[in-house]
Amino acid sequence: MPAICLKNIKKKLFFKEFELAPLPLFIADFSVAKKFAEEINLNKEKTDYYGYITNNPEIFRMISEKISIINVNRAAIRLYEAKDKKEALTFLHKLLISHESLCFQEMLISILQNKQESHQFIATTKTLKGKEIEFIVRTTISDNDKNYSNILISVENIETIRNLTTERNIFYKSLETTSSGLSISDEKGDLLYFNPAVEKIYGHKFSTSKGIKDFFMTKIHEAYQMLGFKYNAYETFVKSFEESINNIEKGYWKGDVPSITANGDIVWVSLTVNAIRSQEGEIINYIVSHDDISERMKKETEIRLECYNALTELAEMRDNETGKHLTRVSLYSTILASELGMDRSFCDNIKTFAPLHDVGKVGISDEILLAPRKLSKEEFDFMKKHTDIGFNILKNRRTLEMAADIAYCHHEKFDGTGYPRGLKEEEIPYAARIVAIADVYDALRSKRPYKEPWEHEKVLNTIKESSGTHFDPAIVNAFEKNSEAFKKISIDLAD
Repeated sequence: MPAICLKNIKKKLFFKEFELAPLPLFIADFSVAKKFAEEINLNKEKTDYYGYITNNPEIFRMISEKISIINVNRAAIRLYEAKDKKEALTFLHKLLISHESLCFQEMLISILQNKQESHQFIATTKTLKGKEIEFIVRTTISDNDKNYSNILISVENIETIRNLTTERNIFYKSLETTSSGLSISDEKGDLLYFNPAVEKIYGHKFSTSKGIKDFFMTKIHEAYQMLGFKYNAYETFVKSFEESINNIEKGYWKGDVPSITANGDIVWVSLTVNAIRSQEGEIINYIVSHDDISERMKKETEIRLECYNALTELAEMRDNETGKHLTRVSLYSTILASELGMDRSFCDNIKTFAPLHDVGKVGISDEILLAPRKLSKEEFDFMKKHTDIGFNILKNRRTLEMAADIAYCHHEKFDGTGYPRGLKEEEIPYAARIVAIADVYDALRSKRPYKEPWEHEKVLNTIKESSGTHFDPAIVNAFEKNSEAFKKISIDLAD
């Protein structure tokens, strides 16, 4: 019983696919025609079947009349411009038995000789409405169909094939010449196709190779690190990507990510990744569009820098006795970051964001901020709040993560005795540890209402003595190696 059910299920699935197939199909039964041929002793004739049929057209007609068209699909009904399946079946039967093509004769003779061969030939006919069509006929005979009762015949309109070929060539040319990158990979991420724009964007000479998905992911990861994003930025991207792709209802991911070119430069790319699935819902391909948005990101960065500079100028205006303090702190911090081997992106960011370390002072009253004396304990405790204020101004903004860390933590101390949270050692963000030394050096070297500027050597010794307590020892070492550069900047950019 289960075997019978399985057979019925397979049969139903076949006819469902048959009906919905885009290619015109019909099923022909040659069994009666073959039996008739045997009854009139055709198979007993000599091997010159072609000559026999040519010389006996009446025999050929009689055999052809025994062929039955038992089914047609929807595409065939449309091709022959029939109103329904019944009309299409009648028309195709007449068409088949009236056809005098030598190729058709060859096909019929092959069947009469019990050959399990497939055939293909070109024919021209008219539809029910009189439209002339040229088409390719292909026959498929199953090995199990010993009676030739279910021969599958497909028909392809040659004009349609030509049009499709033209459209395909136009489409392919468009892919090859478009400025947008396009790549196609299989379910494992192995590259199947890419257009020239992909190579232009990334600068790599790709080939259809394995592991392209891992390659792109690795380059994105490296770019996130080079740009100084938080450690979880890449993980957040991967989580978002996988959730979207694995969601059958959605099935795609779109977003902007950084990558690295063959020259080691950062390139920003807008990616749209579409998952192509089988009927069973399994991913079989990824189609990815790549658009270089580096120029757009550059302009956005320039706008952001103008905003950052405006914030910096605002902070400087509120505390104008520091004069060029913010510029010097920016340069000191950049020198230290470079000496410590930080990447270009980190150095660029700290140069931009170090001047925002005291932006929170915009929330401190003038009578405290501009007091021409040393602050009382209560006033100093209130002044400490500028770290919290600065953090609240800058927090929760992806491009200002380093700035928020610096504003919040540049008064923390390596031994945990700083403020506002008493962080210690590695708990203190690295950028904040760098700016802490730059800020203290400049503060001690500058004149204040309550003190005179210190000599460079005195400041140098003070910072060295504070290694491991106030400051990170590794950053103190970097400071010692570049102390003369600090001294030169403090003189050249003196208030």
